[in-house]
Amino acid sequence: MKKNILVITFISLSIMFNSCSKDGDDSPTIIDTFSISLSSSSLSFGDLTINTTGTINFTITNTGNQTIEVTNITAPAGFSLSATTATISPASSETITVTFSPTEVKSYSGTISITSNATSFANSISVTGTGISSATFTTSLSSTSLSFGDLTINTTSTMDFTITNTGNQTIEATSITAPDGFSLSITTATISPASSETITVTFSPTEVKSYNGTINITSNATSSANSLSVTGTGISSDTFTTSLSSTSLSFGDLTINTTGTMNFTITNTGNQTIEVTNITAPAGFSLSATTVTISPASSETITVTFSPTEVKSYSGTISITSNATSSANSLSVTGTGIASDTFTTSLSSTSLSFGDLTINTTSTMDFTITNTGNQTIEVTNITAPAGFSVSATTATISPASSRTISVTFSPTEVKSYSGTINITSNSTSSANSLSVTGTGIAASPTYTINIAPIINGNCLNCHQSPPINSAPMSLTTYTDVKNAVQTRGLIGRVENGSMPKNGTPLTAEQIQLIKDWMAGGFIE
Repeated sequence: MKKNILVITFISLSIMFNSCSKDGDDSPTIIDTFSISLSSSSLSFGDLTINTTGTINFTITNTGNQTIEVTNITAPAGFSLSATTATISPASSETITVTFSPTEVKSYSGTISITSNATSFANSISVTGTGISSATFTTSLSSTSLSFGDLTINTTSTMDFTITNTGNQTIEATSITAPDGFSLSITTATISPASSETITVTFSPTEVKSYNGTINITSNATSSANSLSVTGTGISSDTFTTSLSSTSLSFGDLTINTTGTMNFTITNTGNQTIEVTNITAPAGFSLSATTVTISPASSETITVTFSPTEVKSYSGTISITSNATSSANSLSVTGTGIASDTFTTSLSSTSLSFGDLTINTTSTMDFTITNTGNQTIEVTNITAPAGFSVSATTATISPASSRTISVTFSPTEVKSYSGTINITSNSTSSANSLSVTGTGIAASPTYTINIAPIINGNCLNCHQSPPINSAPMSLTTYTDVKNAVQTRGLIGRVENGSMPKNGTPLTAEQIQLIKDWMAGGFIE
């Protein structure tokens, strides 16, 4: 803020001086400006090995029209400057070199401050850098050995290994060599710190023999991770081997006199033609082919058909005769013949009776649908009559399984409710409905809420003190009310319509409330 005030004051004085220097002179007034700009507001040296140096430059540019006198430039510990003063003409620049010289393993940071006659705010630059330990040239390998196992001669197989730079300096792998029978995807590599290089090793046996040796890595790494062993065996070119896609086939349940199919595949895993001379299946099963010729790396799919004619279990072995030397020559098959498809259900109840239930309350009862057939039952809709609802309107029920449905009775009126719950499904049985009944009844009146206001509001002319609702009364039974001092004659007068004795007679609704209260057992 002070600098802004000084600039404004300086400009104002300059304008005043120039405007007063020549009376009547209309020539433009030139304002002296002292301003600079910096090429950067921060410099980051990153990591640097201790006791070495790194340099970065920044530039101070005179953006005003007067000479800038830089009287001092200071740098924080760990950093030094190529110049600490400078004189910069208008539209000129001065380049300052900053040198970072860490002597300890730690982070360095601070501010380069510039003192000058410039009125602008471009007067500092932040600098950061980290001193790291002495240069390390180390590597690690993802594996110390590669084993290719058996491989047919005149074919190839590949495996990878990785060289990782675990030091803080670039690793130059100048040579990577492999023994006879093996080759490499690259023989040189440049690996930055914390980076890796993956090498692909190819095994190409040309003779029936064992191959082994060492892959050697020559580099500027000082670590011992510079080699790994490789092994492999070239095997005879004539191989008669097969594999099967499955060792067993299970057809599950199948209705008699119908058919089901499943496939299995014979694959030639050798390098010679496989001649399958016979394939046999047990009773109840048949095959799409009993002989096949399979070229190397090819397959043959065989379809197995299950055709049960009796209600019983079927099982056995499919046997394959061929010139293959492998043991993949059989698979087991199973299946069960069942009776014709049945879609039948049963219900746990043919009716549900909820009895009496106070209106605006709910009650629940359950019924169960059981699948008594051998096919899945799809319940597509369950409907309930007015006043009743069901927990589910659709269901999928597997054979020998059940589904429980909750029925909720929710009366809203004082009346009888009844109707039928209907079940729509693919079931062929008649167990597709059940009746439901229930009665909505009024809530019993209570003394505090319904009766006391009538008695205290209409009977005070005869029973002045205390109010009936504060008197010590026992209102458990009809006799208690009839004999209570404050309610003597209540019953008779209610029944004959002469209640109260003085004043406006009770309304029909009030009389009915009192009767309902008495009939309900004098609640409260």
